[in-house]
Amino acid sequence: MPRAVTGPVNGPRIKSWWEWLETTEVSASVTSVDFTALNPTDYDVYHWQISSLTAVSGPNDFQMRVGTGATPTWESGSNTYYNAEYYNASGTDNVTNALNTRAQARIALSNAALECASGWVQLSMLDDTNHSLINWHLGATDGNLVHTSMGSASWTDTTTITGFRFLLSGGNIDGGMFSMYGLRRGAA
Repeated sequence: MPRAVTGPVNGPRIKSWWEWLETTEVSASVTSVDFTALNPTDYDVYHWQISSLTAVSGPNDFQMRVGTGATPTWESGSNTYYNAEYYNASGTDNVTNALNTRAQARIALSNAALECASGWVQLSMLDDTNHSLINWHLGATDGNLVHTSMGSASWTDTTTITGFRFLLSGGNIDGGMFSMYGLRRGAA
């Protein structure tokens, strides 16, 4: 009978754990929410839990960009990200695959009463260091309809990622909670 192994069969066992790193609460209009202390040698995966996201205006898609360098510089060049997404808007299923200037989740978030979004985003620093993978599952509601987006985007570059930015396509973020966690692998 097969057994689960948590590390190399002939080497040390590996433990993984999630560590809370920081939380940003938005309570006034901002153009973006930025996390600027990412280091792939510290964590293999970064995870953001997002709750009660609201917009100043709309409708908006939820956008994500990686940053590189010490400041960082937010990567938004033409064909920088390859986006694959399933989304459901007002009961209609949609699938997209495209090169883009950002990772994008279509959730049609607006500033209507009761409208907000929640979900999660993960950034995986892949072992070959030639690309990273962004995964997400987000949902938005206006109290009656639900919009949902599940997708992935790859960012292909050998430059070290040092930041991650969240923004909306057509306006400012008005409120929300963004909690960042890191997944670390280390010997037992």
